[in-house]
Amino acid sequence: MDLAPLLERGRRELADATTATREDRELRQRLEALALHAACEDPSGAAQVWEWVVRTDPDELGDGPGADVLRSAHLLFSALGLHTDAATAAARTAEAMPADLEDDAYLHPMRVAALGLLCWSEAATGLGGVRRRTLDAAHRTNRPDVEAFLRGVESMRLLRRGQVPAALAAALASLDVLTGETRLMVVRASPLACVELGRTAEAERLLAPVDDRVTSERTWRWSYLLDARAAVLAATGRTREALALTLECGHRLMSAGIVNPVVLDWRRRAVELHHELGEHEAARTAAEEYVALCRRWGAEGYVGAALRVLGLAQGGEQGLATLRSARAALAASPLALDRARCTVDLGARVRAEGGAGEARALLRHGLELAAECGAPTLAARARTELAAAGGRPRRGGSSSLTPAELGVARLAAGGATNRDIAAVLGSTLRAVEGHLTRVYRKLGIDGRAGLASAPGLRVGDRRPGGPDDGDDPTRQAALRP
Repeated sequence: MDLAPLLERGRRELADATTATREDRELRQRLEALALHAACEDPSGAAQVWEWVVRTDPDELGDGPGADVLRSAHLLFSALGLHTDAATAAARTAEAMPADLEDDAYLHPMRVAALGLLCWSEAATGLGGVRRRTLDAAHRTNRPDVEAFLRGVESMRLLRRGQVPAALAAALASLDVLTGETRLMVVRASPLACVELGRTAEAERLLAPVDDRVTSERTWRWSYLLDARAAVLAATGRTREALALTLECGHRLMSAGIVNPVVLDWRRRAVELHHELGEHEAARTAAEEYVALCRRWGAEGYVGAALRVLGLAQGGEQGLATLRSARAALAASPLALDRARCTVDLGARVRAEGGAGEARALLRHGLELAAECGAPTLAARARTELAAAGGRPRRGGSSSLTPAELGVARLAAGGATNRDIAAVLGSTLRAVEGHLTRVYRKLGIDGRAGLASAPGLRVGDRRPGGPDDGDDPTRQAALRP
């Protein structure tokens, strides 16, 4: 049964009432929120949602749970359709989220959906506080589904911010709880992390159980799964198939009116795949559109990420200049994985242009960044390019650690005990102890106390614009029971 028309009829009957009480207004707003939620899940209802976004002023919705959830919905849809920018969305997220979740459980999914902005914004402190407050409220009111959703959102944020092992751990923990369309977002996060870790077989296994018949024609969120499958296909050399799925993902999103380029990475992947297939004009056109949309969103790091692929598509001196601009835009951004990619790409391009000395410096830095992110696939590419430029990795430092050693070392540097680390990474206590022993030897330190000053290990210290120690999600994950 299609609920959207029924909910809309009930809302209109309340709106047409000659004498409307406060309770009537509250019920009408709740029905409107439920109708919007139902409409946005069906591609045929997209026009209704965008019409509501344009005609609604969130400041005139009043107060109460119904008004709060409508503001959250307006915030989410405005971000999806690029009716707002990153700074405004981040500020309004804090305003729209109330202090607790102790109201109608049917409103929870729409209210916390606005927190999906956590993985699309570069804001750190303010949104981190909103996340913690909502997570505490969900725990207090016994809502494991909301807790799992928030951890799924966090997994995507951790991935972009270069904390790949922690991102995978958060995503896998969420998968044990989430169901339905909400699960698709986290189903995407876990294989993407596996791809960065070089574990493509595991990524394929994670995607295998998903039934294509369940919601493939019913919800725009199915694009999350298409994007993940495209990433795995690209990582296993099936470039043409990966491009076809990537473009289908983009078509589905745009058909639903979702044009924000940071919601999914399909535009970035489309540019890279066109470029790899030698389709340079298509790559350049897609990259220019990607940059323009990221500039409309207004987050500097995402602009840098888009400039990176534009530089790849342009080639030559123009492409080299664009890659330098991309690196500058990413320098102060918390998007550490994108910064690592850009540094390696720039080093490879400089090497190809004959600048061996500069290339070696860039590639050593890119290798260190990739190692800090726990991204061995990118690190292997950096090593290959560095060797081609006649260089070697620096002795010692975080780049000498394996991804497993780095993940353990970073958690330990953040204050987690060996038992905490084993629980977060799904490892044994003995394995954690073995990793730490090798870390101490490679870094030339006497023990745990030396980790605090080791470069690239303390999450809060290593990235400009990153979260402070109190808001360090890796440390919080490690210390959470």
